[in-house]
Amino acid sequence: VAVEEILSLVESHPSTHLAIDRSAIRLASAPVQSRALESILLATPGFAANDNGRFHFRGSHGQLTFVVDGIPLSDHTHATHSNSLDPSQVDSLEVITGGISAEHGGKPVAVVNLTTRSGLGTPGGFAGEVSLGAARFGTFETAFTAQGGADAFGYFVSGAASRSERFLDPVDFRNFHNTGGTGRLFARFDWILGDRDTLRLSLSGGRTRRDVVNLASQEAAGMDQAVATTDANLSLAWTHLFSARQSLDLSAYGRHATSKLDPTRDLAPDFPAGGPDTPVWARQDRRLGNLGFLAAFNQRFGAESTFKVGIQTVSFPLRETFRFAFTTDDAVVDPASPLYAYTPAGGGALWTFRETLAPNLHSVFAQTDLHLGDLFLALGLRYDRWSLRG
Repeated sequence: VAVEEILSLVESHPSTHLAIDRSAIRLASAPVQSRALESILLATPGFAANDNGRFHFRGSHGQLTFVVDGIPLSDHTHATHSNSLDPSQVDSLEVITGGISAEHGGKPVAVVNLTTRSGLGTPGGFAGEVSLGAARFGTFETAFTAQGGADAFGYFVSGAASRSERFLDPVDFRNFHNTGGTGRLFARFDWILGDRDTLRLSLSGGRTRRDVVNLASQEAAGMDQAVATTDANLSLAWTHLFSARQSLDLSAYGRHATSKLDPTRDLAPDFPAGGPDTPVWARQDRRLGNLGFLAAFNQRFGAESTFKVGIQTVSFPLRETFRFAFTTDDAVVDPASPLYAYTPAGGGALWTFRETLAPNLHSVFAQTDLHLGDLFLALGLRYDRWSLRG
């Protein structure tokens, strides 16, 4: 047996990308390992850190798209807006920052293409691990993975839970009111249905509950606001091989995410005093869904050239509910302002907003990678049609 190391110093694809395997993911340093994906991306050229673990790529804001086993996810996944992805479920990832293919669509400045772990062909039929961690500021974490299977069936399950008394970046060095906890569960099942068909089912969910960090004045007033975010994800994918050079991929997926802000206590209309929430009392309930279908046909021709054509349709049902009032009657709000009515001095009204929408996205794309001798062309064309109200 001859073992050789071959290192290519010249990329064969014109896109700007960086591949990261599971060995590098396991070694990534982070205060909480189940939130290490942010640290991994921040080590990639072009990404800059912001507050509370958030990051931006080349000055963009929220234009990063995750693709998990071919399923696009363009929602925020930072801990302040949603729930972070658990890196223990990732087998490999590719960060694409230039020359993004037409199949990804939208207007992402970067695409993080993730392949999750599978239990197919697990040596011995079963493998697993359990980890525990602790750090300063009352930080604790526990996690596990379990996988098993044979040649025709495999499963992989992972879970993680963490708690910290310094969950976000505090606005005061004394770290007032900053406890938070996370939990995440992921499961993937694979079936080999003969020589030409494979089926994959993925399920995942997560929850984050954290305090809203206080200023010293808010801590003295007894302010106790909290935010809870949840998400649930389901996807089913089928791949059929027509031949060694032709295949068809079909995927259906759904996602439901919520974000709730709870005040210290409720306020009634005509409230005589502001209560402990200062300077604004607020309650929020936001719900966002992703219901989609993907179909793609793949053709390989020549030695290395490929062609891909596909369609995508996604519905984004959402519901927004907000209530707020100013809990101060001093000169913060000008009596001539229309907001004055929502202060105790102006009558103590509660401003309420409720709205539901169901935007839809319908897309079609075609792309090809052409190898013409020493010339490589990556070509693509995509058409997107948005409708705001369903």
